[in-house]
Amino acid sequence: MNTLFELITNPFNNLNKVFRYSNTTLMERESTAEHEILMQCIALYLYDKYPFLNIRDICYRILVHDMDEALAGISRKGIISPVGDIPRDIKYYNDDTYYTIKKVVDSNIQNNIHNKKIFEDINNAKGDDSFEAVVVSILDMLQSIIKLRRECYLQSFDYVILYRLDECLENYNKRVTEYAYAFDTKDKKKLHKEFKNIYTELIKEVKKQFKDKRIDK
Repeated sequence: MNTLFELITNPFNNLNKVFRYSNTTLMERESTAEHEILMQCIALYLYDKYPFLNIRDICYRILVHDMDEALAGISRKGIISPVGDIPRDIKYYNDDTYYTIKKVVDSNIQNNIHNKKIFEDINNAKGDDSFEAVVVSILDMLQSIIKLRRECYLQSFDYVILYRLDECLENYNKRVTEYAYAFDTKDKKKLHKEFKNIYTELIKEVKKQFKDKRIDK
């Protein structure tokens, strides 16, 4: 096959064709590629303050953490049509739903790439198997909060987007709290405190700006 054709049509390029928040109306669409670049920008900012961070590992994990959205698709004449962004409400509806989707996605990924190490890296990019994976998990949610916050201002605090932000804030707080054990050194504890402070500051802003529009749990 022609090398140029392979470069142009390789499934990794699908990252800029997959758009996030598929069940939410946005004023500014955001691709998975943009999401990952902005996550890396946050990581670089934190690395400037916390040089102990393994920035190269973190940035690589960020690059591949949503690669399944680009790789898990239907192959037509060598071109992969990406599965795209599956709404969180559906993907995490229950364990059966999650693992059924994961089974299909994992099978498609393995059929669409040659290097199986990439498949392993995608599955281990975030989670609790390492400190770097924990950081990526938190940054994933943090970037979503920043995006939804901007949409709230662009949409004059529309009810639906407010709900999405409120939901994302609660999930972020749960994630930061859940992974507190991973921040087990003095420097890491400082970083964890900063993550918690971000939540506190955002909640204050929500209460001030959104007032009675915010959905209280």
